[in-house]
Order: sequence, then C-alpha cells, then structure tokens
Amino acid sequence: MATATSTDASFQIYITAFDEPGDMITAERVQQDIPDIIINDPQEITIGGLAKGISFISESPEGSTSNSEIWFAHTGWLYQITAPLSDDTLLQRVLNMWKFE
Repeated sequence: MATATSTDASFQIYITAFDEPGDMITAERVQQDIPDIIINDPQEITIGGLAKGISFISESPEGSTSNSEIWFAHTGWLYQITAPLSDDTLLQRVLNMWKFE
C-alpha cells in the first residue's frame, strides 16, 4: 500500500492598478515602493511573451527571510508575485504557463 505525502508550497500574487507611463518595472522602481527592501540578483524577464519585468531575491531588512519575487506591469495592472525561496521552482513552473492575449 502506497502512502500519500503532501508538500506545502505557496506563492502570493498581488495585483493593483498601475497608471504610470511605460510598463517596464526595474529594481529602482521596486525600491521606490519599498525603500527598505534588499534586492539581490535582479534579472529582466518576460512573462507570457508580452509583459516585461524583473525577478529578484528579496531579503527582509533583518536578514531573517528570503523570497523569490517577480514584479511586472501589463495593460494597466502591476503584478507583484512573491514566494518563499524554497518554492521558487513552483513559481517558475506556474509563470511559464501564463499567456497574455
């Protein structure tokens, strides 16, 4: 008899209206919103073949937690996606399936 196992994995998607000119989100733009954020390894990315943004590793100011983050803007919306660093593979797999029409 096989035993089922479960894995707790998670990520959070926060979407808000975005009315600034241009859709490119940069590390500098992220720091405008969250001045205390520590951004490591920023990389430009494209989501769904259309939306350009940034992925990075964030650390809390006290250094106790690290997260994988992806920020991008598309058609008037800002997407902020955060996952514990341990769930980065899940986050990447989900985002690789996104398509914008």
